[in-house]
Amino acid sequence: MKTTQIQIEGNNGNQAIVFRSSDQIVINLSIVKHGRFGIRRHEDTWVVSARSEWEQIDAARKLQRTLDGQIGTAGDVADYQRVIETFAD
Repeated sequence: MKTTQIQIEGNNGNQAIVFRSSDQIVINLSIVKHGRFGIRRHEDTWVVSARSEWEQIDAARKLQRTLDGQIGTAGDVADYQRVIETFAD
């Protein structure tokens, strides 16, 4: 069995797709922004080294905050880190 990508949806409607591309982990984000003029979607892409544990931890912190809408506990961040580690070396 081979995992090719993982899709995650946060409580606030934000979504992420995490996958491996050669020696990098790619995180595609779809961020919902609520404003005066309605709802807008913003797309973003983060690229993380598949070999750098520190980059992966930092990406997990940012991903957790983006998808959950708040700064989480160490356990919350660890859940996202496990997803990212699925594609790490």
